[in-house]
Amino acid sequence: MTHDPYALHLYGYVKAAEATQALGSGTLALQPMLPFASPLSKPEVPSWCAVPDVFARILEQVFTLADQRRRGQGWCTVDRQALQQAGAACAGHLQTSGQVETCLQALRGLKLFTRPDHQALWAYYGDDNKGCCLELMIPLRLLPGRWKAHQVRYLPEPPIYDPDDALIAYAEAVTKTQPEAQLNEWIAVCQTPEALAGLSWEVATALAACRHHDWQHEPAWLLLSDAPNAAIDLDRCLLAVHYHQTTAAEAGGIGGLLHLRYPQVRRIRQRFAHDGVVATEG
Repeated sequence: MTHDPYALHLYGYVKAAEATQALGSGTLALQPMLPFASPLSKPEVPSWCAVPDVFARILEQVFTLADQRRRGQGWCTVDRQALQQAGAACAGHLQTSGQVETCLQALRGLKLFTRPDHQALWAYYGDDNKGCCLELMIPLRLLPGRWKAHQVRYLPEPPIYDPDDALIAYAEAVTKTQPEAQLNEWIAVCQTPEALAGLSWEVATALAACRHHDWQHEPAWLLLSDAPNAAIDLDRCLLAVHYHQTTAAEAGGIGGLLHLRYPQVRRIRQRFAHDGVVATEG
C-alpha cells in the first residue's frame, strides 16, 4: 500500500458482524447523517454572520493572496464593484437559497477516531469490546466525488455557524478549480449558481460536524460525502484490524477474510490493563 502524506490515519470501531460485512464487500459504507432532525437543533446561519462587506473583504484576501503566490508580490487591480456584488451574492445565497439544509439532508457520514485503544469507544461503538477496530489510511484527494473531513466540534449550544471559515475554503476551492483564471475572473466565477453550491457544501459539512459537548471525550473526526453510495475502499485504505474480546468464531471468520483478501493487513489483539494497553500481533 502506497502511503499518501496528506492522507488521514484514523480508526473506525464496528461490531464484528459489521466488520465481516465490510471486509467481505471490500467497502466501509458511509451512513445517512440526518443530524438535525429535531427543530431544537436545526442549524442556523444568523444574519449577523453573513455580511456582504465582510464577505467581500474575505474574498479579496483569498483571491489576492492566491494571485500573489502565482505571480509574485506585484500589485493587483481589483474590480471593486464586482467584488461587492460577489460578497452580496454569497451572503444572499446563504440567507435565502435553502441549499445548506438541502446539502445537510443529502450528507452521508462516517465517524472515525484518532486512537484504537479508547476504552469508552470500544464500549460505545465496538459492541462492548466484542467488535473490531479498523485502522485506516484514507487518501482524501483520491476518493471519487465530493468529500470532506472535519474534526468534530463540541458545543454547549445548538450549532450556529459563523460561515467565514467556509467562505475561505470556498474561495480557495474556486482558485484551485480555475487555476489559470485572472483574479477578477475568480470574482466573477464565485457568484455563479454552480459555484455558490460549493459554498452551501462548505457550510453544511461544518455544521454536520458539530456535536453536544457531553461527547467531547471522543477524539472524533467526521468523514462526509453527498454521494448516495459513498464508501471507503478497504483494499486501498485498510492497514490493520484490532481485536479485544471478539468471540473465537467471529474472530476466526474475520481472520479468514483477512487471509484470503487482505494478506498485507495486520491483525492486532489488544488487552486492557489498569496501567495501559498491551497489543500483540497475530
